[in-house]
Amino acid sequence: MSDYTRAIDHSDLPPVEKQRALALIEGYVSQWKDYQPEVVEVEREFRVPILGTGNPPRWEYVGKIDLLCRDEDGLILIEHKTKTGDVNKPHDPYYRKLDFDAQLSGYHLAQFAMGDPVVRTIYDVTRKIASRPKVIPKGSEGALGTRSEIETFGSYYGVETLQKAAEGLTKEDDGLYGMRVAHEVSSDPEKYFFQYATTGRTKEQLVDTMGQLAHICLDIEYAEADGSWYQNTSNCLSYGSVCEYFDLCMGISQPDDPAKWQPRKGTGLSGNRTLSHSRATCWQSCRRKAYWRYREKIEPIKPDSPALRFGRVFHLAQEAYWNWRKRCQQPHQKRKQDSKDS
Repeated sequence: MSDYTRAIDHSDLPPVEKQRALALIEGYVSQWKDYQPEVVEVEREFRVPILGTGNPPRWEYVGKIDLLCRDEDGLILIEHKTKTGDVNKPHDPYYRKLDFDAQLSGYHLAQFAMGDPVVRTIYDVTRKIASRPKVIPKGSEGALGTRSEIETFGSYYGVETLQKAAEGLTKEDDGLYGMRVAHEVSSDPEKYFFQYATTGRTKEQLVDTMGQLAHICLDIEYAEADGSWYQNTSNCLSYGSVCEYFDLCMGISQPDDPAKWQPRKGTGLSGNRTLSHSRATCWQSCRRKAYWRYREKIEPIKPDSPALRFGRVFHLAQEAYWNWRKRCQQPHQKRKQDSKDS
């Protein structure tokens, strides 16, 4: 078992979700196996001072970049996303906005500040599988994905199976379902994977990004000084769901209620004077939401959504794959360096 499949197999995903993730990670690996750059770093953390917030700067911009590689063109930033629906529409605004996307601009700014600028971004998108286990049709003799195939060849979608155990099934179990979705992904990879490449950022764009970050930091300081944590009620129902702090704003819940609220789990990069992309986005969305999340540092007590849990596990599998690639290249890279030194 590979590191990347182990990350899924040992996760707490339900069996059907595991089969989906396994089918997608194998397809993902096939997408990238012929691209052979130097893997520079997986999950690179950064901290860079935000100019314009004092001398020396009082604030830092912080974050974590999914993947950095280096090829003949220079440093390549690869950002991973999973989404529902069609991924292979390069003219969709979802992709077109990436040329000025704030998060990517921040990553480019961080790398420029660290003296290793990015020349290109690859936005790597994986489509989630939506199908569920289905009834197995009888089918014509030996046809793929039928009970006839199981009985005739002891396989399902061309993959050997435990014939006797499967013969009596009228509906796919987890194993047969996994064989089907793996076949679907491998047969039509363009449906499930898309890589959208963008160029780097100009110096003018980087200066503009630094200015935007500085203004957000100063706005937060002004709010702290005068208590202007006003609400943006236009975003109470953003993205079709109720804001997680809605009950606090309604006054029907109190922040010290231990049954509803808990201390917010930050990361090692969190701090009162650190600005991440998520904190900046939260501030721009609603100051009151930013107050509860980053000033009071509380969050609701609730289980992770299935989508969030799946995305986290699949991301860990992608991370495991690139870490394996990095380990495999190390002897080769060392020989290249030794050759240069001699």
